[in-house]
Amino acid sequence: MLPILAFAIMSIGVAIAEQEGLKPWIIDDYGELVVVKVNRQLFKDLGDGYWLLVLPGTEYSVFDDIALNQVATYLDIGGAEVVLHIVWSGKTYVVKVNETRCLSGNIGELHERVKEFLDDLGRRGLTSAEMKLFIEGNSTHIIVGSVDELSIDEFAKLAHQHFKGFSKKVIVVEKLGWLPPGGPYQRIEMLDALEEVPCFFSFGEAVYGTSMIFNVSCVEEMAREKNMTFDEAVEYIVREVKELNPLIRKYLPWQEILVLVAKTPKLITPIGAVTSTTTETAPEIQTESAPVQNVSPPDTATTARASREEYTHYQLTIPITASIVLIIIIAIIVKHKHS
Repeated sequence: MLPILAFAIMSIGVAIAEQEGLKPWIIDDYGELVVVKVNRQLFKDLGDGYWLLVLPGTEYSVFDDIALNQVATYLDIGGAEVVLHIVWSGKTYVVKVNETRCLSGNIGELHERVKEFLDDLGRRGLTSAEMKLFIEGNSTHIIVGSVDELSIDEFAKLAHQHFKGFSKKVIVVEKLGWLPPGGPYQRIEMLDALEEVPCFFSFGEAVYGTSMIFNVSCVEEMAREKNMTFDEAVEYIVREVKELNPLIRKYLPWQEILVLVAKTPKLITPIGAVTSTTTETAPEIQTESAPVQNVSPPDTATTARASREEYTHYQLTIPITASIVLIIIIAIIVKHKHS
């Protein structure tokens, strides 16, 4: 079974044999400029802004940890003096500024540099990007979602050009998409539709970007039940997701999305029930451990349901059987002592 499964996953072209080989980021350090790019070679391009990663032997939360550990050094933004959250509104950039403490430099100069940077991006055709700038002493950290037609390297060089005289180091970190502002109930129509896709587990934002998570054990069971290969089962789920593309794009018009197939915790929820949570104190990255004060983060939504392999009667069979056996043994012992 294992060789067959391995062959099927390799045909998808995205399976990684060892966790040590998981490198969600490509990091180019030029001294004054650091570019942290999403490692798209790790994922399979599904088109229309969707990417696929299949990790049959890895918990999705472990992949999150690996991603965070690889990039954490470049997200040291706890002491940011100024935070700028920049969103493309469809006609122009909207900039929200949080000055968390007194900036030692000239704040007017910073605002002018940001304006020139955004104007330059607009002239080069970049429109749909969302980004956050963290000004921290001698460093400028820029965390950016999709950069549209502009490559991340071009974006980083342009950022360095505009901020090199203001900061000694410019650090650009790319993400796969970015959840727009608003809580889960603003996207409940999309979440309800995703709930109908087989093996769907959750949807939300991680350190590497927007992701849809599917339970790999459920995919394996579905393949057995429908007499499919594992590869065919994954392709079936991908097709189901992409059929929802018009609805997904209603709420996520430009975001890139990672479809992640991995091990997930077992959840038992009533049929049709949806659980949702919103973060209150985390910064723009859900798993970041050093929150920035006075920053209003975008809400993230997570929904979950029981995967189809998690039937309650299977979970009850073991303890019930064990109890019956124990009772029989005790009865035999008691009868033996009285005889």
